[in-house]
Amino acid sequence: MDASLVARELEMALLAKLLESKFVNASSNLTLPASVLLHLLRAYLGPQVTLADLRRAVTESSLLTWSPYSREIIVDGICSADGVQLRVHRWNPSAASRGPFEAKLREHAARPRPPIAATAYCGGALGLRGVTFDVRNEGYGTQADVQVQGVEAPDWVEVTQEGQKVTLQARPQQAGVYRGQVTVLTNVNDLTFPVSAQSAEYVLPARDELILDELLPDHPDLDRPASEAMLEAHLTRLHFERLPGGLFIRRGLHSVQSRTTEWWLGEAALSSGSVPASGYPAQFLLYLDVDGRTDKFPPLQVEAQHGQLGGEFAELFDLLDVQEGQKLTLNPFQGGFKATLSPAEPWRTAVGHTYWLQGPREAVLAQKDVLEFLLRRSDDKNITVNLLLCGEGDLPVDLVRQHRAGRLTIRWAEAALPYKLLVCGEQDAGYAPPYGALQRPVTIPQVLWEASAPLQGQDYREQAWQRGRSGEGTGEGGLLDLDLSVAMAKLARAIAPAEPPTSTPTLTPKQRERLIVDLPRRARQLSVDQRPVVAAPHLAALHLSADQVNAGANGYRVTAGGYLVRRHQDVGRQKECARYLGHLYGGVIHHSQLRKLVEAFTGQHLEPTSFVTASLDVMGWAGNGYRRPRQSWEPTRRELAPFVAEVLAHFDRREEALDWLRRNVAASEEQLARAVGKAEPMVSALKAQAAPRTLPPRTPPPRQPAISSVVKAPAPVALHAPAGPHPAPAVLRFAPLQTLTETLPDPRRAAATLIRLAVIQLVREEGPITESWLVRRYAAQSRLNPIQVKAGVIAAALNAAAQKEILRVVHPCGQTDYLIPGQPTVLRERGKRSPEDIPFGEWCALLHALPLKPGHDNQDKAFGAAANAYRFGMAAAPSRPIVGRAWQAIEHNAARA
Repeated sequence: MDASLVARELEMALLAKLLESKFVNASSNLTLPASVLLHLLRAYLGPQVTLADLRRAVTESSLLTWSPYSREIIVDGICSADGVQLRVHRWNPSAASRGPFEAKLREHAARPRPPIAATAYCGGALGLRGVTFDVRNEGYGTQADVQVQGVEAPDWVEVTQEGQKVTLQARPQQAGVYRGQVTVLTNVNDLTFPVSAQSAEYVLPARDELILDELLPDHPDLDRPASEAMLEAHLTRLHFERLPGGLFIRRGLHSVQSRTTEWWLGEAALSSGSVPASGYPAQFLLYLDVDGRTDKFPPLQVEAQHGQLGGEFAELFDLLDVQEGQKLTLNPFQGGFKATLSPAEPWRTAVGHTYWLQGPREAVLAQKDVLEFLLRRSDDKNITVNLLLCGEGDLPVDLVRQHRAGRLTIRWAEAALPYKLLVCGEQDAGYAPPYGALQRPVTIPQVLWEASAPLQGQDYREQAWQRGRSGEGTGEGGLLDLDLSVAMAKLARAIAPAEPPTSTPTLTPKQRERLIVDLPRRARQLSVDQRPVVAAPHLAALHLSADQVNAGANGYRVTAGGYLVRRHQDVGRQKECARYLGHLYGGVIHHSQLRKLVEAFTGQHLEPTSFVTASLDVMGWAGNGYRRPRQSWEPTRRELAPFVAEVLAHFDRREEALDWLRRNVAASEEQLARAVGKAEPMVSALKAQAAPRTLPPRTPPPRQPAISSVVKAPAPVALHAPAGPHPAPAVLRFAPLQTLTETLPDPRRAAATLIRLAVIQLVREEGPITESWLVRRYAAQSRLNPIQVKAGVIAAALNAAAQKEILRVVHPCGQTDYLIPGQPTVLRERGKRSPEDIPFGEWCALLHALPLKPGHDNQDKAFGAAANAYRFGMAAAPSRPIVGRAWQAIEHNAARA
């Protein structure tokens, strides 16, 4: 039973007995035997309440203490020598009569006594093995008062329900990473929790050229970035070579399917209970090697089908307590195979936006796996990789190429450095590969980094990120010339013209007809005029070879790497060629690197200055000197802060905008953070400019803010001030803040359902309320520190918003408000609130009540008047963005009136 619920009833039972006395004040107290109180509580909460629940409740409450008796007391079979004492001083330290305590008892008696459905399951990854949990009653009444009426789940989740027991299994029809939510419907309240599943059951076409898009399913719950990463790892194990544009090629002897013998285990393998594999019999015995012994566990019956190992294979992870970052190796043994695990290398599963590798040159080069790990992340993804080395000597060609291509930065330090890999993401971590454990906290050697000399005297990436000398327009950092990265060099070789055949291929009349008629028609259907496509599967369908196509002079060619392309003479000039190959590459690329791809495709040298303008005209802007495929809605600005402002205004959710910026703009996390800070005040003006074109001329109904249905996806706030008539400018009248005396449960120990109900009640009584004030208010009511309750309260508020019990509104400046649908805005006194605790609606109401004139007074004057009205003074500076936005909304409404 939930400790907070039991503590509340225990307090009220003792208070009711105390009020039977004639005189009651703040100094009153009462002690009753625990056996008596447990007998009373069972009448309210059911027979499931135990003495252990009573002990936890006394620890939970700040008004209750233990007071043991000299002997045991037996009541209805309950034997205990403990007593529980209630002290009412904390409720009202200045009470001189019984009145305040009688009011508290009446308030408690008026509260509803519903059953509350709850479960210990909080969601997470699902696999082939079922996850079973019980739905129980953590409220009033008996267990039978809560009935499971059904379960709503995505189509890739298999649900089995037997009474109060629910079992979930992942059954994706196609391989990939899926994320969704499961809702258990009960007769009292619904339970919602996030789930995910990963399947590596890929069914690959029998070809040596595969395209990423054709291998991924089209499903609304598919996590595409995670699915692409998992599929890329699978194809790499099958000896496919990745080229930009989503193409995977397998050449030569690698086309013969070989047996997969080792895997570095990650979350996908552990959650799904399987690994992708090839070259195994349909069924075999798997022996577990534990400290050199194979007889400790009986062999497992393993099945190999659809390119992965299944059957009892998942039991291996439980029996051996497998962790992420371990390597699993299968070797032939006694007619089957033997499984061996290496020590865990947790750095292999590290994820972040910035990677720092430091250490002596010899130690860094000795760890080839770590270097390959970083090279894969630096080449095709917008991730910052820094190498800080000490010592002397040459470096591998690929590392130097990546440095000169601006994909990573190498610097030399004079001081001796310990070997370490630092990963900066949502949770920073440090590792000392190959067997180092996770280390926290992480100290980034930023000062040492700035003082170190870059390789070859130039930090190409930093120079490419910097602003051009002429500001906006075509100034590109003095026409910085970057080398092609490793992946770009592969693409350049692939799109180069094919070597002419040693002899002219012979063509039959039927083949000539296919070259002249069928191939151009198929090429137009495949949009070869817009971007190159892989030629092999389409030429095989037409029974043609690359040499025959190149000799047929039909307007299309096959390149050295097997792409079907237009002749470069037919594609067009610099602009058309830049668009043609930019869409093939697909990612963010520097203009100098794009020019070199065009030169490789055409076989002609291009004038750099003119190409800068040509590429900027036809490609999307992706930072200083960088390009990307243009999108229809993309911003037209070529400075980072205004560009970010237009992106924030375009997307409904801030997280979506930041994700798009990280993938489509060549900038560091620090640069993006600064740009977002400068751009957020511009977003309101951009939306205000667009608002008159989308709103009717008459007074429209107020736009309701969207409800947050996903924890990581906050909803945008409405642009306008709260609808309805505002008081005419007159004497300011502030309503007093609520005086709450209810004790709230501790979010660190209480059930999630009770925390959510307490948060909803607090929002109902004090909303609209900001997130910061909600946390501090909850901390005061639970008599805890705000730091102790913050995580639990915010999680409960997000859960309540996801279930549409409250509204969660996130303003562009970062402030978050919570309110009940239809809840009016009231101008309240400052009280103990800080500037960030004032919600948007109250700032609007305050500005309406002040003697300010929209269209005549500016934002600075409005902010100063509002700060003086609340007597914040200089402390109001953090609230300037939200006040400015409120003033813009008032000016906009005044212009429409």
